[in-house]
Amino acid sequence: MGLSWQKVKVGFAELQMRLALWTPPPVLSTGRKLYAQALTGYRRNGAVRGIADGITALLGLLLIDGLLGWSVALRMLYVVPVWLVGQRAGRFYGILMVLVTAATMTAIDHRSGFIPHNQVLLNLLLHGGVLYGLMRIMEEMEARVRAYSTLATRDALTGAANRLALDEFARRSVERSNLTFEPLAIGMVDCDRFKQLNDAYGHAFGDLVLKTLTKCLTKALPPEALVARTGGDEFVIVLPGRSAHELRRYLDAALVRFLSSSALAGRCVGFSYGTSSFGVDRKTYQEILLAADGDMYRWKANHAVVEGLSEEGVTGPAHASYYRAVG
Repeated sequence: MGLSWQKVKVGFAELQMRLALWTPPPVLSTGRKLYAQALTGYRRNGAVRGIADGITALLGLLLIDGLLGWSVALRMLYVVPVWLVGQRAGRFYGILMVLVTAATMTAIDHRSGFIPHNQVLLNLLLHGGVLYGLMRIMEEMEARVRAYSTLATRDALTGAANRLALDEFARRSVERSNLTFEPLAIGMVDCDRFKQLNDAYGHAFGDLVLKTLTKCLTKALPPEALVARTGGDEFVIVLPGRSAHELRRYLDAALVRFLSSSALAGRCVGFSYGTSSFGVDRKTYQEILLAADGDMYRWKANHAVVEGLSEEGVTGPAHASYYRAVG
């Protein structure tokens, strides 16, 4: 029995290794990639998503309503398509859905004999007015919810994403890479000698450094990247669809911006970074992040980036490659 169980464990380990090294056929990979791209486009395009969901909800309600004999009790549910379109596609498309839904409700009530011929227009206006009023109330409520959601997912000092938003974005990005085998790069950024900067120039200057760093990272990185502050002077960047080599080029550009920033009043403040990417041996967010962390600390151990506090007294900005070579 023990020998048989041992064979099962060995066979299972071999299966895991084969799955890790398996490359799907081109047709299967292309299909999964197209599906993921369509799904991503649907999620990112709010207007398309809202209109599609609103029309689907309206057609679904009409089907259920027809099967139940056009029940009056279901009329209140016709606000759902208006809510979906107004929330995701904007007020203009929301008003169009109000008109379509109001006309649909009026037609159903007229067909069921609830509305006489001479009151169709009046009921159409009443339905439209009520639906529009409900849409505006929901807009106001959702605006407040979004404001609180922004506070919950953004760092109060820098405006970068916080750890909660980072974990959710990284999870979705890793899932996409596992599905499509597209590249995914993650970087860690850390201000050099940040404690000394705070001690030398005060906490107000330290806050300015963090704000400036966030702005430089955001401007240098492509729009699909997420910049998150995870605590103190540490930042994490998640860049879907790009390799670690490409991320390093973006971070070099951010470092040049940071060193040249006039907001830092001529003091040479730099940062260290490390990068890693999705691969066979790094398929989870934690594994990629750990590799990037190790890469960053290898750099910090060999290079001195902040020259404003060094004995040479360098005070002007310089190219990133110069600061990499110093140490």
